Amino acid sequence: MKKKTIALMIGLMSVAMLAACGKTETETTPATEDEAPVEETADEPEAEPAEEAETVDTTEQTKAESAPAQDEVIDDKAEFEKIKESFVYMGGLDVKDDNLRFALYRDNEGGNLLVYVKKADSLDYGILETEDAKLDDGTEYTKFELSGTAYGYSFNDDAITGIFIDADQKYDGSELAENDALKLVEETVLGYVSTNDAAEDPDAEFEQVKKNLVYMGGLYISDPKNDLTFALYKNDGLPIAIITKLGKVWFGEYETEDAKLDDGTEYTKILINDSEFGYHFNDDMTGFLIDEDGKQYDAKELDESVAMDMARENITG
Repeated sequence: MKKKTIALMIGLMSVAMLAACGKTETETTPATEDEAPVEETADEPEAEPAEEAETVDTTEQTKAESAPAQDEVIDDKAEFEKIKESFVYMGGLDVKDDNLRFALYRDNEGGNLLVYVKKADSLDYGILETEDAKLDDGTEYTKFELSGTAYGYSFNDDAITGIFIDADQKYDGSELAENDALKLVEETVLGYVSTNDAAEDPDAEFEQVKKNLVYMGGLYISDPKNDLTFALYKNDGLPIAIITKLGKVWFGEYETEDAKLDDGTEYTKILINDSEFGYHFNDDMTGFLIDEDGKQYDAKELDESVAMDMARENITG
């Protein structure tokens, strides 16, 4: 029985193959109920392009991802407030012409001395480790390093001026106000300087300085080609001078020595910021000035209000 069944199946298959050979390639045989439909060979229609995905502007999303989370900002501000309580400002220098600032802090909580140096748009800070050093001209200063760069500083006896060393380059600086020093700390913690703080009041700051500042006298040259102005002060008993000439400023503690002109006229030589000037007051409050090039000029008395404006500009900025 099994052999008959196999023979019958072979016969049916042969008939089906013969029927298929008699058809053209494009013809199809209608499917019976028991047979699966034969696939047509005609070219399939091109698939319609998928509907374009809606364009999404990711700008705001990118901003949101790059901005610090609100809780992070709050944490940073809380940290800054904590730092302000433990940090004590030890002093600093401001070199305005070269956009250079330097500040020292003592961290009462951590027990370290910290130093901050800002040059143009860069800010560096770290634990202060120092050594004594001297410049080629014999000037003594305190040397330290930050990120492989050698720096140094020295405060004058007046406590409001000094020198700052950046890679063996010496700069004359004036006292860095505590509010400005604190901005350096703030920037290292928050990554920016807060614009929400109360605006500084230079007038109020100078009023504090004026309590210990006494104007001792001054002279000026009424010549627009020279524009030499000279003022002497005492700050807590220490001698301070401010000399301006055509936009350049000499400011700080000074030394004097007696000198004479070739004709025997006596005058006072003044040494300040590695430069040498001279002055002499007559009985009628006129006099003469000698500039850094050794040229002599007749001069007039400098009014105290002008001298105090000079002090305000150079001490408080």
